[in-house]
Amino acid sequence: MPAEILPLFSTPIYLTDTGVTSFDNEIDFLEKTEYTRGVHNDLSKNMKLLELPELTNIKSLCELHLKTYINAVLDCEQEFYITNSWATKNSPSEHHHVHDHPNSVVSGVIYLQVPDPENIIEFHHKSALKNNFYFYYNVRQYNIFNSDTWFLPVKQGQILLFPSWLRHGVKPNKSECNRFVIGFNTFVKGKFEDEIYSGDLEL
Repeated sequence: MPAEILPLFSTPIYLTDTGVTSFDNEIDFLEKTEYTRGVHNDLSKNMKLLELPELTNIKSLCELHLKTYINAVLDCEQEFYITNSWATKNSPSEHHHVHDHPNSVVSGVIYLQVPDPENIIEFHHKSALKNNFYFYYNVRQYNIFNSDTWFLPVKQGQILLFPSWLRHGVKPNKSECNRFVIGFNTFVKGKFEDEIYSGDLEL
């Protein structure tokens, strides 16, 4: 019987195509949206962007895939919902610095206009192999077990979901056009019961 290595206690990353290939109306709307200058790119001033009627279809897609992710990963009865949402505009050569998302459980990104064929998001987290003995190994080839950084290609029409604590950033936009994505954070509500430690909580 061949040996099996299980990715136990792994970090669940969700990436899939939405089935939508064109977001022309949404891009026209985002082009006219007001932005404020972030660290290395532009962020929409409106941080509740998915509440606007112009982005109703985008919100529905985000909610659909959020539910799929939660059912597959947590399989819990509590309800997750979108708290805040924003647009990010990366002009040519601009990137997005490495960061995480506080005050959120799961975060997501939907890629509306990605002209760069090498669009890559990078994730950063210390490998579990380094939790107790932190050696600087001479790695011959990196894989999901021994990597502290993982580069994930993404493309237009895809949606990405991940735990909000996971640090991530985006490589520079190598195209001649603006790159538009919508990001969102989530929280959870419902009754959380713990019969052993009397830790009941209702949100």
